[in-house]
Amino acid sequence: MIRPAFSSAYGAVYHTDCMNLFAALKDECVDTVFADPPFNLGKDYGAGAGSHELKTEDYLRWCRSWMDEAVRVVRPGGAIFYLQSSAMGLPSGGSLGIHRDEFPASAR
Repeated sequence: MIRPAFSSAYGAVYHTDCMNLFAALKDECVDTVFADPPFNLGKDYGAGAGSHELKTEDYLRWCRSWMDEAVRVVRPGGAIFYLQSSAMGLPSGGSLGIHRDEFPASAR
């Protein structure tokens, strides 16, 4: 079982790989997802710089996988917030093909 790093009456914060957390969650069970993923800039966040130097296509594929899971776990009317570097922010949105029409009316 994954335990929150912090929790209160208002919610919980988890410090783990998001894919581990998402795998433990049911569909449409959270109100908000806030993500601050690695920006794929080659910075060393403690796992070695090479772990954050993916080919653009591989990075976008990885982004698509966790974003798909975020959409799966967010309740209708919920929200997904994510931080992204200016170097990848615009390419990821367009390349991921996330368009308003793909979301249910209740999520718009």
